[in-house]
Amino acid sequence: MDPVEDLIIHSLYGQKRALMIKEIAQYCGLDRHTVSRRLDCMEILGQVRKLELGNSKRYYLNNTLSTYNLVDICSDLILVINDKWRVQYINKSAQELCNLLDKPVIGERVDDLKLELFSSPPVIEGLKKFDPLKISKIRLSYNFKETERFYEVSIMSIPFRPGFTSTVIIAVDSTEKEKLKKDLLTSEERFRLLFEFAPIAINEEDWSKVKEYIDNLTINGVSDLNQFFIQNPDQLKECICCIQILKTNTLSRKYFKQAFDSPISIKDDLIPYLSIESYDALRMAILSIYNEKPSHRYEIYVNNPRGKSLYFLIQSQIIQNDVSDMSKVFTVFQDITDFKLLQAELVQKQDIMFTILEELIHENYMLKEKFNFFH
Repeated sequence: MDPVEDLIIHSLYGQKRALMIKEIAQYCGLDRHTVSRRLDCMEILGQVRKLELGNSKRYYLNNTLSTYNLVDICSDLILVINDKWRVQYINKSAQELCNLLDKPVIGERVDDLKLELFSSPPVIEGLKKFDPLKISKIRLSYNFKETERFYEVSIMSIPFRPGFTSTVIIAVDSTEKEKLKKDLLTSEERFRLLFEFAPIAINEEDWSKVKEYIDNLTINGVSDLNQFFIQNPDQLKECICCIQILKTNTLSRKYFKQAFDSPISIKDDLIPYLSIESYDALRMAILSIYNEKPSHRYEIYVNNPRGKSLYFLIQSQIIQNDVSDMSKVFTVFQDITDFKLLQAELVQKQDIMFTILEELIHENYMLKEKFNFFH
């Protein structure tokens, strides 16, 4: 087996969920482009399967053996036709579905047979437009006995023997995967609504550039990161600016004064208004997350563009999957300005109270001294 394919198979073996290309590349120690190209080939060969959710592609190991003797009884529906669309082979799973176990169909045209699924309008249209140099894929739903099933149909050209090229149509039942996809989309929509309309400000952030920045410092001999950032405030600022804000919810945009589609930059929208004390808080938060602590709570103090002082209680939570690259961090923050002002007012009143109490004690002492003097 090809060593790259062997690494990919080992990375997928025993996994309880489909993996993204980035995760597979991390396991294999390979670059993402190499893994992506090889996964395309392995998918064609039937070694892996792909699950697409929006722009996300996830792969899992296909445990179906590619041995020719097992093709006839495999659960996938397989039909082979020649350039005249005449049936050359149909496996037993397809025969059962099309009620052809007792009916010879070899040599018959697939469109004349009006077969279940294989003669459906989307597949026939796919055959008409089929380019032998490419693999055509069709997703369709089909009703069998009043039950809706989903299939992934692949049309490809394969030379089974020299000089003769056949067209293979493979239909894979993807009903369970479609149900999973629907459940995931429902879950993602629910998460999106919870995120967007949560009663607290939330940012989805990417701290992976922060990790790269600190990794480079350690590679270049920095052993005490905390002391280094204390002594090099400009480098600390550069590190903080590596945080990328990917998404913000309604309350978060209220504080940043940005529209829904306007990008928010730490460098432009936070750093100019950050207090000196807040740099210390962010330094500790970054080092805490970098050292793989799942969350960190801290306070920052800013002066917004209108000159108003604001205090925020913040908690940053890293989301760790299989790879801890700090690429997904959720940061929630709460405006505690009123609380801080009340706290400052309370401290001020306590100071006044203690001053008055000290004066009363002193006055009482002086009265006693006078009383004792005259008696």
